[in-house]
Amino acid sequence: MTPIVLERGVAVPLYRQIEEQLRSAITSGRLRPGTQLPGVRTLASELGVARITVVQAYDQLASEGYLVGKIGLGTLVAQELPDRAIRVDERPAALRRIASRSPAREAGSAARQGAGHEGRRSGTATPSPSSSVRLPAPNPPLPAAESLVALPGEELAFDFGRWRVNMDDFPSAVWERLLLGAWRELSGQTRQAAAAASSQGDPRLRESLAGYLGAARSVAATAERVVITSGIETATILASRVWLGPGRVAALEEPTNILVRRAVMVAGTTVVPVPVDADGLRVDRLPAAAAMAAVAPSWQFPSGGTLPMQRRLALLDWAAGAGALVLENDHGGEFRYNGPPLPSLQGLDREGRVLYMNSFNRLMPVGFRLGFIVVPEAQAERVMAMAEAVGYAPGALEQRAMARFVADGHYDRYLRRARGALAQRKGTLESCLRRHFGDAIAIAPADAGMHLVVTLDPGSGSASDLAQRAREMGVGVATVDRFRMTPGTDQQLVLFYSALDEGRIREGIRILARALRRPGAGAARASAGGGAAPPPLIDQVPARGRFGLLGHGARAPSSQR
Repeated sequence: MTPIVLERGVAVPLYRQIEEQLRSAITSGRLRPGTQLPGVRTLASELGVARITVVQAYDQLASEGYLVGKIGLGTLVAQELPDRAIRVDERPAALRRIASRSPAREAGSAARQGAGHEGRRSGTATPSPSSSVRLPAPNPPLPAAESLVALPGEELAFDFGRWRVNMDDFPSAVWERLLLGAWRELSGQTRQAAAAASSQGDPRLRESLAGYLGAARSVAATAERVVITSGIETATILASRVWLGPGRVAALEEPTNILVRRAVMVAGTTVVPVPVDADGLRVDRLPAAAAMAAVAPSWQFPSGGTLPMQRRLALLDWAAGAGALVLENDHGGEFRYNGPPLPSLQGLDREGRVLYMNSFNRLMPVGFRLGFIVVPEAQAERVMAMAEAVGYAPGALEQRAMARFVADGHYDRYLRRARGALAQRKGTLESCLRRHFGDAIAIAPADAGMHLVVTLDPGSGSASDLAQRAREMGVGVATVDRFRMTPGTDQQLVLFYSALDEGRIREGIRILARALRRPGAGAARASAGGGAAPPPLIDQVPARGRFGLLGHGARAPSSQR
């Protein structure tokens, strides 16, 4: 087999390096159709990586159609490659000639003709200036996938913007065993069976989730009503494609999850922000014209607050009166520290108006993307049709492994351990904030979630300025205004405690307090050219409605899944 060379210590994961090199070898013809690849254990030993690394690479290539698994033969290069028709060396000659006449090449030809006798005598050609090719200016960079604050490739020593749970309590050995078992199961699965499950998601996972959600969150669900997605954003996009679009109105909490807002606005929907208070969404301020309201009743993000029962019932009454749907984001339902959680809003719905969505991403390793949406029975067929059209389901391997992870009780046990660790980190963060800031801040009560909201004293300056000074000192914090569509007071910070251990929480807050005592330091450095704020990030998608941009006065990077 063609040699595989891995670069350790770079940003590209090892499994992705294996996948890309194998794909290149297959498409270039170095690995011919029908070639048998080494077994998982053999290749992992040769490369010095974990078996799961090879499994992930093989699974991705199999899902794309480059590899097939056959009983008794192992893993083979597919006879019919998915991209054979679009390889350059197999296109018609006329098409190759058109492709070869690129603007840069023709500009270079003109430059050579204009170089005259001097250019011919020297045997050199004048290069085409890059300015001769007009391209759109690139957008500002996207945020790093795992942080509300850090830019791609940036590491902040104390990042309170990282939203995933610390993996210390994750049962890695169990997960690896389930992935290997899933690979063996799927390798023997017929192509027809795989195709039947691809659009809606793995049938075993949907069955496991229906049972788990009924017991843990009082969600009325059957496997036929569950659609697997890659997370909250894709679930929102799926719902938006079915019910929203130009000429439709959606009501969103103000402030709200940026990914939900972005997903709704991409459909061209007019967005109306609805204020929240300490108890979550102000149901009395919902517009009658909205076709859908997106709400996080279990724990509002970022402001906090759990929607009390009387407001939940009022929200359902509003939906019935307006003929609208409710998109329930239950991201905080499993992370409650004081008292039993309230049942899901969907569990109270008797008219089929609530779409329930959630995600495993916060609790799983970096790079994992798997969520789901539970749709009303009367709406299931049209959602399934849209899911098949857009194809938002993640890889089959992760789905099958997650089905066992949930069904065998591993997820529930892991969740209880993670909840205990989160409660301890939350207590550490609260005590550190009180010790180092005293009366200069107010900490919002937080009975759930994985973050705290801190309000600065007006004399302390703006939250954005403090966040920038802290960033220069290696501490990442986000501001609540980052999640707003209308102007705010810029006095509140968002601090996640889920990814940092208690020692780093203590040290990070100590440095943050030092940053507070250095007013103007960030502005002085920026004016001197030594510490300019990072560029704004793309959560700003043009809207068709009232607001031209997603967000107002955004300064700090953000992402929330």
